Amino acid sequence: MSSEEEPIVLHHEGLRVGQMSQITSDMWYIEGDWHPQEGGEGFAELLTQQDLKANFRNGTGVNVEWSQGSSTRHAGLVMGMVDERLMFRMLTGK
Repeated sequence: MSSEEEPIVLHHEGLRVGQMSQITSDMWYIEGDWHPQEGGEGFAELLTQQDLKANFRNGTGVNVEWSQGSSTRHAGLVMGMVDERLMFRMLTGK
């Protein structure tokens, strides 16, 4: 991702909880530097409880909605964090 692109904004349970920058992605997964937003303390607590390896293995994590720029919100599943980099899987379909 170039530095000119918009950050990804994450929402959890209807609340904007933060955004991601310095993003890398492949077909299904996105990771980026995590910048929490004030008021998202409950989400931050959920992040500390995530086991990244187990979530990847089991397809589990924290449900979020994400958007970039003026795009509509999309479903995602936060898998966990490594060194202040948040990792999530894009979800499609019903």
